[in-house]
Amino acid sequence: MGLALGGWLGLGVGAVLVLAGYYFALLGIGGKHAWLEIFQEFFNM
Repeated sequence: MGLALGGWLGLGVGAVLVLAGYYFALLGIGGKHAWLEIFQEFFNM
């Protein structure tokens, strides 16, 4: 149980780090609104 929880927690932390990385990369490239557009595209899939 602890291992499964740790795995899910690790997955969640990894996802947050990846999203944060994308956010800062896009902020650098396209400014504040670029990530919003990609966010919308992502949820329109």
